[in-house]
Amino acid sequence: MKNILIPTDFTVDSLELLKIAIQNEPEERIRVTLVYGASLSNSICDLLFFSKSACLDKLREPNFCEALSIIQNKYSKKIHRIDTELFMSHSTAAFHNFLEGNAIDKVYVPLRDDILKVDKSKGFNLVPYLKKSNLETQEIDYRQAANINEGQQLSRLLIR
Repeated sequence: MKNILIPTDFTVDSLELLKIAIQNEPEERIRVTLVYGASLSNSICDLLFFSKSACLDKLREPNFCEALSIIQNKYSKKIHRIDTELFMSHSTAAFHNFLEGNAIDKVYVPLRDDILKVDKSKGFNLVPYLKKSNLETQEIDYRQAANINEGQQLSRLLIR
């Protein structure tokens, strides 16, 4: 089983990378880790009461969760498991430890670094870190859909 890492910004459109990765992998079963670069607060109270699940719940859009569920059902024979993780450091060494700790074999990233729309107050773009990793990296050229609503993005994602 191959372990794949894909950066996300928790929008439906970002799941295009997941769909392409699933379709491109020859392995019978894959484990996918969706990762978001989250910024830590400097507040002692925020750090004391930090909850990964609460943070993820704030970041996930409802349509993202629905689209992810549909993809999991559609490709259930190919997907062993999909995990969602936060990476909360700007250290390259910590990032390599994160990759090793999650036993990542391959990374899928968008060709353009700016394709994922990360809110700078909540996180940072992991694509440059991923492109510098020593793992097998597959760059995917896809464009975010401009001027369409999330319902249309969802149907675009599932029809292609």
